[in-house]
Amino acid sequence: FYRPGAFDGILNLITSFGYFEAQRDDQRTLENAHRSLHPGGRLVLELMSKEIIARIFGPRDWHRVEGGYLLEERRIVKAWSRIENTWTLIQDGHAYEWTFSHRLYSAAELRDLLETCGFRDVNVYGSLAGVPYDEKAERLVLVAQKPT
Repeated sequence: FYRPGAFDGILNLITSFGYFEAQRDDQRTLENAHRSLHPGGRLVLELMSKEIIARIFGPRDWHRVEGGYLLEERRIVKAWSRIENTWTLIQDGHAYEWTFSHRLYSAAELRDLLETCGFRDVNVYGSLAGVPYDEKAERLVLVAQKPT
C-alpha cells in the first residue's frame, strides 16, 4: 500500500514490522512508506531490536491472565535473523495456541535499510521518550525523514 505524498507522518509501533517471510517485503514496506510521505515527512518505527532481545532473552515465560494462564515460548532461528514464538492460552479448561515469527533487526541494520529506501536524518532512540539507544534501552525507536 502507498498513497504518494499523502502523509506528514507514519507510525509503526509495538513491533509491527518484520513479519514478512522475505526480507525484500520489509524493504518494500519501507519504500512504500517513503513514497507515501510528503517531502519532510517522518516515519517512526518502534520495536524490540536484536540487541535488546539478546540481553533479555528467555525461552519461556508464564503470565496470569483473567481466568487462566498464558505460556510464551520463544526460539531464535536462522543465525539470529528471526524469532519464532508460540503462545498458549489456557483458560476455562481449554488451550488455544498461536504461532508467529518475525525478523530481528539491529539498530544499525534497520538504520541502513531506511537509508537504502531513501530516508535521511535517521535518528535512533532507546524508547519513545527519546532516551539514548544504549545497553539500557527498552525499545528501538527510529525516526527517519523523507528529504525535502
